[in-house]
Amino acid sequence: MMLSVEQLAKKSRVAIWSFAVAGIITGVALIGLVYSDYRNSLADAVVREQDIKITELRGLILQLDEVLTMSARMAAATGDRQWEKRYRFFEPTLDAAIKELKRIAPGVYTEHAVLETDRANAKLVDIENRAFALVDQNRLREAQAVLFSEEYDTQKRLYSRGMERLATQLQNLAIANLKFAHTQEVQSLAAAFFIFLLLTGGWVVVLRTMNQSQRALLETSIHLTQQTKELARLNAGLDRKVTERTKDVDESQIAALNMMEDAVEARAKTEQAYKELLQEVDVRKQAEETIQHMAYFDTLTELPNRNGLYDRLLDAIRTNPGKGHPMGLILMDLDRFKEVNDTLGHDCGDGLLKEVGRRLKEALYERDTVARLGGDEFAVWLPRIADSKHIDGVVEKIRAALQSPFVIENIPVMVEASIGVALYPEHGADAETLFRRADVAMYQAKRSGMGHVVYSQKEDPYNPVRLALMGSLGHAIEQDELLLNYQPKIDLKSRRIIGVEGLVRWKHPQRGMIPPDQFVGPAEQTGLIHPLTQWVMAAGMRQCKAWRKSGATLTVSVNLSARNLLDDKLPAQIAGLLRANGISADWMTFEITESAIMVDPAHALDILNKLHEMGIRFSIDDFGTGYSSLGYIRKLPVSEIKVDKSFVIHMTENEGDAKIVRSTIDLAHNLGLEVVAEGVETQKVLDRLTEMGCDAAQGYYMSKPLPADELTHWLKHSPWGLNYPQVA
Repeated sequence: MMLSVEQLAKKSRVAIWSFAVAGIITGVALIGLVYSDYRNSLADAVVREQDIKITELRGLILQLDEVLTMSARMAAATGDRQWEKRYRFFEPTLDAAIKELKRIAPGVYTEHAVLETDRANAKLVDIENRAFALVDQNRLREAQAVLFSEEYDTQKRLYSRGMERLATQLQNLAIANLKFAHTQEVQSLAAAFFIFLLLTGGWVVVLRTMNQSQRALLETSIHLTQQTKELARLNAGLDRKVTERTKDVDESQIAALNMMEDAVEARAKTEQAYKELLQEVDVRKQAEETIQHMAYFDTLTELPNRNGLYDRLLDAIRTNPGKGHPMGLILMDLDRFKEVNDTLGHDCGDGLLKEVGRRLKEALYERDTVARLGGDEFAVWLPRIADSKHIDGVVEKIRAALQSPFVIENIPVMVEASIGVALYPEHGADAETLFRRADVAMYQAKRSGMGHVVYSQKEDPYNPVRLALMGSLGHAIEQDELLLNYQPKIDLKSRRIIGVEGLVRWKHPQRGMIPPDQFVGPAEQTGLIHPLTQWVMAAGMRQCKAWRKSGATLTVSVNLSARNLLDDKLPAQIAGLLRANGISADWMTFEITESAIMVDPAHALDILNKLHEMGIRFSIDDFGTGYSSLGYIRKLPVSEIKVDKSFVIHMTENEGDAKIVRSTIDLAHNLGLEVVAEGVETQKVLDRLTEMGCDAAQGYYMSKPLPADELTHWLKHSPWGLNYPQVA
């Protein structure tokens, strides 16, 4: 059907208008596509850059946190300042990374997890600063305690948990950004598709019109076909961009996974280093514990040593200051332990020490402390005693524990101990004073052979008064401030004087007459006993020569101490004094005590034999108060024994004392020894001694100790003197 010119023109105008509308729509679509693509490209670039920065900052923060934690703990563990410098170097970097992360993702950083992480981080920094301050003060153990404390571990867990939650939120943010980008791309594709549909519909109208007016619209059709090809080309480019963007997203995910693997590997290395550090700390802690155990415990007996005992005394005194309940310190020294070592060997001696420690622990209460101070010296600390009398019961327990023989190498060994006691607060209010005074009492017990001695200030050579006296005693010897008083010995058959005992006195220019018990004992402990004995022997020999020259045939007795008997120079010194004074050796008698001999019996016997070969006579003084036997005394070169006055004074009232005196006289006579009784103060005692057959007597009943000139007068006028007729 042919169209009219008007219809064709109308159709042409419609086609033209349709073509114009289609062109406009196409242009608008192209402009929209270009603008959408440009906007999406900018958004994608920003999102990618933000995601990369967030991922890098997250990894950096975690790694810096591990580095700071390890540096802090290494600084506290080793005291190395390089670790602290490393911590100070990386700490600002961590703070800057956290601030940058807050700026990039402020929405995330307002959530609770991040706030919790910030608080934990602040507390961690505060704890680590405290630890570094302790490290600066070289207080490593306290710094370790701070960094390995439960508080630090708790804050560390809170910080790690907050960082993990933050990482999760950041990852979710990245995924949301990617979804947003994909949504934009899908919207763009949908718009393109919608435009395509519009274009297709428009072209259908145009084609229908052109079918009716092919000639008029041919050129328009060709142009539209070219536009369709261009649109296809744009769609293909859009597909390529979508593919490339998907590829970029995949590469970003791979890079993120690689960074996560690197972070996991770094964390594993950090954990390994931390484990190695903990192992090193454990090794060092074990070494410190071993050293501390060796510092406070005896390695042989596993008992507390002197340091350990001293600490326990300090703790007990701190918790019981001033007027609290009494406590006691016992020091004990094993007698003749050297003989065990010399005879059986040091291994056997060590075994004996272990067994002594075990028995002492079993004998006492669990609250009491048994310690080994060194060598053969032990100590017992009694933190709670009822009163001072309670100490005697404890000493008896100790003696009972040592009473049974110790079997060493199938050889039974008897062990005795010299025991010294000091009480708190009676004898000292601090540990140092208690130790010193218990030591004084122990050595007094060893010298006297009394078994155990409770401290007495009177017997302490180290009290201020005695120290002052010892300081001036040497000067007194040089300036001849000393003098000898002489007490007569009376023969009970002839009732005449046969000799005298020289007793030293000190006429102090300020203090007046000082009795011998205040300076002789301290002199023996300080070493002044040697010049003091020299002075006494020289003065006695001079006076003996003077009396002999005047016709009084008297022997002079002087005392020798334990330290004199251990002096190898003593025989030569006495020989020199005898020659210097021109007297015979048998004019002198040296009195020695049982306890002095028993300090070192073998050495004492050797000295006595050398003096005996020179013609010196010996007498056992204070017999009956020591622990020697008559069987042992029989081996000594002695000619007489002197019965101690403690048995003689009350022998007429106390039958037990009388029996002891009689038995001593009989036994001594059986051994060929003469007997002198000391402390005779009544005629009744003198008569009783005469009946028992005692050879001689000495005491205030006959005469008190007198200076030499007064004794010379006494010799002429006393009924016991030399000028009276002999008693029938």
